[in-house]
Amino acid sequence: MMQLKWKRTVIGGQTAPYDFLAYTDWGTFCRVIKRPFGPSEGRWHWALTCNQSPFHQVPYGDCDSRDEVIDLVKRMFEELRITNKLEFHRPYVWNDSKIWY
Repeated sequence: MMQLKWKRTVIGGQTAPYDFLAYTDWGTFCRVIKRPFGPSEGRWHWALTCNQSPFHQVPYGDCDSRDEVIDLVKRMFEELRITNKLEFHRPYVWNDSKIWY
């Protein structure tokens, strides 16, 4: 059974506080980061990194708390897994039509 796991995001060999990846053995599902400054300071931002999901029109968002963002990511993962719409290792088309790998 595919399970969602969590780890710290590593960029250039470094980790940052409040920056995490939700992943499976097949690939990364979602990145979650607590905004450190600006008008959204303290809010939790999430962005799907899996591919070809039915959420492609809204692949990111914000939550008020850590518990809220964890619950949301788990619910999105389960919905995609149960409906067999969870795909990895393909380019993802964001709202601006740019393709990210």
